[in-house]
Amino acid sequence: MRERDRVPTGYGNPGPAPSLRTLHAQGRLAAAYPAVRGLLAAADPGELDFAGRALAPLDPDEVLAHHPDTPTVRVAVTGRSTVGELVPALTGQLARHGILARTRVCGSGDRFAALADPRSPLYAHAPDVTLCVLDPLTVWDKVPTPWQPIEVSVAAERQRKVLGELAETHAAYAPAGATLVLNTVPLLHRFTHQLTSLTQRAELGGLWRQFNADLLYMADPSAGLAVLDLEPVTSAGVRADEPRAGVRADEPRTGAHADEPRTGACADAPCATELLTGYAREAAHLIRGLRGAAKKCLVLALDGTRTLRGAAFGAFRRTVGQLASQGVLLAVCSRNDPEAVARALAAHPEFPLSVDDFATLVVDWGSRAEGVRTVAEQLGLAPEAVVFADDTPFERESVRAEVPGAVVVPLGGEPALHVERLLADGWFDTPVLPDEERKAPAGPRAHPVGGGRW
Repeated sequence: MRERDRVPTGYGNPGPAPSLRTLHAQGRLAAAYPAVRGLLAAADPGELDFAGRALAPLDPDEVLAHHPDTPTVRVAVTGRSTVGELVPALTGQLARHGILARTRVCGSGDRFAALADPRSPLYAHAPDVTLCVLDPLTVWDKVPTPWQPIEVSVAAERQRKVLGELAETHAAYAPAGATLVLNTVPLLHRFTHQLTSLTQRAELGGLWRQFNADLLYMADPSAGLAVLDLEPVTSAGVRADEPRAGVRADEPRTGAHADEPRTGACADAPCATELLTGYAREAAHLIRGLRGAAKKCLVLALDGTRTLRGAAFGAFRRTVGQLASQGVLLAVCSRNDPEAVARALAAHPEFPLSVDDFATLVVDWGSRAEGVRTVAEQLGLAPEAVVFADDTPFERESVRAEVPGAVVVPLGGEPALHVERLLADGWFDTPVLPDEERKAPAGPRAHPVGGGRW
């Protein structure tokens, strides 16, 4: 990289907002694209939104002219005519992971038309990944009025069969190794509460969850079909006591903002911005996993093990243990006496982890950055395969500045939030585990989820 294209890093870095905005104002985003990943590492949602809108108009060829080795993914997006609103959010999320998106939007009045036509611009784009965005009205557009739960069930099953046929078309005409991505469909309050009978409302909820379960069971890596589960996205977005921007305090608020009735009615845009943002985040994690870029090792400080305060980290430790059971390597990088850490891990039965659960322990009085580098070297990993999680800003910044490529997760000072912070970016997500088919549950619906395809 030329000196003029460099972006300041380290302890004096003014942060992602001013640096990214400066690059944008100077027209240097393409030239400095490799720096964007680092600038967005700790970006807040507002800065990510700005980044996506600034990066989406960039010509990928201009970026590649400066940096020909930039990882690139060809993405086709189809759905309703306004599904293009997903592109900025997806562009920003992929940029956080160092991936340049070459995106083509193929929406139309018929959300499935581009997928069904082998001669459509979607297939001409030769996508690595096709995102078929199923909005909250995917089934309801086919439900007659008045309706009963049985009519909804029939419409849902018909749509599921259509999606199965579209998946076959995509497998036949998309490039070899391409992946089609579907998603579960949120059930909206404004439909459930059109039923005044609580019994019928429960019936509708049950059949809708069965529809989404059937979608999830369609996932088939061998056929290049993946399904994103949006229920964790909508459940995490529940804000029943907080109005959205621009919504008066006296307007109804019913929880997760999966749709926006006003734009849905006036602009054929039934997906709320919040839902599209959450979808983009999950899709970016999937794309990163499809590229084989899942992280391999989680490095923890564990300094809290010196005192009984470590008991407050029980849920976090159980989560870490679960990740280890999925093949994630665990390591310790602690500024401490080795004997003290070993005694603490052995002395407290509430800790779900022991010394034997860690692939390596680097316990000394050196810097965190030195420790993380040592962990990577001992395990034969590149820094890019390592995730360092810590609750101390100084230590996080030292690793971010001195171990380029390593992911730094800010745990913060509240142990109750550690699990959410660790899992927020799906750093260890992979389309399928090496032995997942062997471990798959029995039954006609059992399919491994994902699709490591290219």
